[in-house]
Amino acid sequence: MHRSGTSLTASLFAHAGLHVGDDLLGSHNGNSLGHYEDIGFLRFHERALVALGLGSEGYTTRSCPVATPQLQRTARRLVAQRLASRRPWGWKEPRTVLFLDFWRQLLPEARYLFVFRSPWEVADSLYRRGDPLFAADPVFALHVWQGYNRLIVDFMRAHPACCLLVEIGQVIDDPAAVFAAVESRFDLPVGDVRPLYREEHFVRGARGTEAALVRAVLPEACELYLEMRRIAGSTSALPVAVGIHRADGDAEDDVRVWARRSRAVALVRPRSAAA
Repeated sequence: MHRSGTSLTASLFAHAGLHVGDDLLGSHNGNSLGHYEDIGFLRFHERALVALGLGSEGYTTRSCPVATPQLQRTARRLVAQRLASRRPWGWKEPRTVLFLDFWRQLLPEARYLFVFRSPWEVADSLYRRGDPLFAADPVFALHVWQGYNRLIVDFMRAHPACCLLVEIGQVIDDPAAVFAAVESRFDLPVGDVRPLYREEHFVRGARGTEAALVRAVLPEACELYLEMRRIAGSTSALPVAVGIHRADGDAEDDVRVWARRSRAVALVRPRSAAA
């Protein structure tokens, strides 16, 4: 899912020697350190989404097929080019989650490291980035979070041997343990981890008010988040409000206030700051 810490995670593996692409997306709005996204896979996913009549950003709640033979040929060509390097390789691109069944069929030997972040932190990051879609409908950001992460959990249940799930806090707090888990689970040697995390580029911490709003507006998202934490073995502290059901008919209005407030803060701070 977008704004979940996948760029930080990919940067750690790239600096440890995993080939994540030769032509990478650079720094952009809301990500001053670079996305570490292989542009070939990014453009492929964007074209596949547009072919289905969806926005190229990938803000949808459902799995997507690859609609045309031409796009399927493009995907096979991308894979063949990467395999030709004859070295461990991979790619980071959040929209991949929408096409997991397609990639599983094309690359049956692939292994998947999924990174997740709480729905309130992801939503707040999207609000601060100023995406017009979520400015108009901030609640939809929570539905997109739920859609992406439900696809991840369902895929993991269907293919447990090839998947590993981590919360971004685990990556930040103990990246060496994440590297060790990847090596152990996938029998994939990776290099030494380098400390690349910088606090000023990633907003963390308990958000009791926002967590309570998510619980009120979309309780299924909170339950899914807790399920993912159990799978990942994540033990970091949670806002108390995650376990409290707030029966509040004005919660959606409060989410809109939250989104406007976060967007206003982002306009004051540098646009490249904190994910």
